[in-house]
Amino acid sequence: MHWLCLAAFGALFFGCKKESAGPPLDWNQDGRAGVIELISGNNQSGVFGEYLKDSIVFKIYGKGNAPHYQYLVRFRKRQGNGATNLIDQHYYYTDDLVPVDLDSYIRVQWELGCDNAVQEMDILLYVDSMYRADPAYYDQRPADDSVTVSASGVKPQGWGHACGCQLNDYLNAHIISRDGVLYLIDQTISRSVDGGINWQPLSNLPVGVDVRAAQFNSKGWLYMVTREHGVYYSEDLVTWVPINDGLLDHRDPTMFNVFDDELFVSFYVDGPYRSTDNGKFWRKLVVNNGRSQRYRLLNRHPNGKLYLFDDWSDLYVSGDQGDTWQLVPIDYKYKQYQVEDFKIGPDGMLYIGAGDATISVISPETYEGMAHSIYKWNASHQYVKGIQFVGNDVLYLVMWHDEHGIYSKNANWGMLDLGFDKPIEGYYRKPDGSFILQSANRLYVKY
Repeated sequence: MHWLCLAAFGALFFGCKKESAGPPLDWNQDGRAGVIELISGNNQSGVFGEYLKDSIVFKIYGKGNAPHYQYLVRFRKRQGNGATNLIDQHYYYTDDLVPVDLDSYIRVQWELGCDNAVQEMDILLYVDSMYRADPAYYDQRPADDSVTVSASGVKPQGWGHACGCQLNDYLNAHIISRDGVLYLIDQTISRSVDGGINWQPLSNLPVGVDVRAAQFNSKGWLYMVTREHGVYYSEDLVTWVPINDGLLDHRDPTMFNVFDDELFVSFYVDGPYRSTDNGKFWRKLVVNNGRSQRYRLLNRHPNGKLYLFDDWSDLYVSGDQGDTWQLVPIDYKYKQYQVEDFKIGPDGMLYIGAGDATISVISPETYEGMAHSIYKWNASHQYVKGIQFVGNDVLYLVMWHDEHGIYSKNANWGMLDLGFDKPIEGYYRKPDGSFILQSANRLYVKY
């Protein structure tokens, strides 16, 4: 009787212990090396481009570390172009393939996409004997286990996040357009066909390139300059051709201009260069006897003259397509501290964005004009960039000022009230007059 009681007690004790050590599934007997248990966070409602209120919480069960198993999780969007963010665990991995710990609660934030009212995401578990950094390896093998979570979303009221992109270099990211399609240049290239709400990366860029600038010519060919690999162009956005013959040191570009008849580029320690044969060969130009290393902000005037600035904010002009250059003596008040932007307006005037929150407009004949500054001391480098011409108006962005934002000549050089409550680091004005705004590492659109 005594032994029967002990046996019954042991069966009860060990049975309870086994049940509490894992999900209500006898997965050890079906050959799997691990399983996922979804704890909470399914079937929530939220707003496009924003995180759901509650995290998705799940737990991984496995057979321990012998023989040195790695438990890897990836998140696959089944419907919706949202993003995920693991909380307090393995922050140095991307969300595409993340090693996780056994028997611990794992929390992931889910930011809803902007392309579907009903969104679904698979959480996939892979058990492997080592961490393989190439996600393509796991594309070819089935997951050891998976769970699917769902959510519903609605459009935000007013300004909201764009989806499918997070800015990597937010101070230099910029948008260009061609035939109604928008292209975001931000170390890579993404495109939007719905006015900037949803973005998809171009899938055929050369491997490993870090795109710094890109421009179309009138034929629709796209040219791009990269951080370390020089210049490429494509006639169809599928096949990319490197065009670097003659470039001595094509690292860290400082200038890039595409015209139908000529291309110009300059780099941090080498340049400027000009090509008249679509990049088959680049000829180095000599400015100021080569005394400066960096050249920036090249523009072509309607009269055919070329202008550019060097790294000392000195302005040079060429009347023979860059063969020779002359220093233009302009007063310091037009280029306070440092020149940050330079454009030539449809009126032929030279527009200079500079430090001390200064925008200047000078004549190409006399190099005299007006300088408008709203500098107000706040221990920051205040400057003007993002000069754009819209009809008879001039827009520009004042950075790091107490009244940081987009300003307009037609508003008496005052700031536009866009109803946006975050610092604006960049902008794009669409043909319909609406804006896409950059703030920190996000793009914002008004719904």
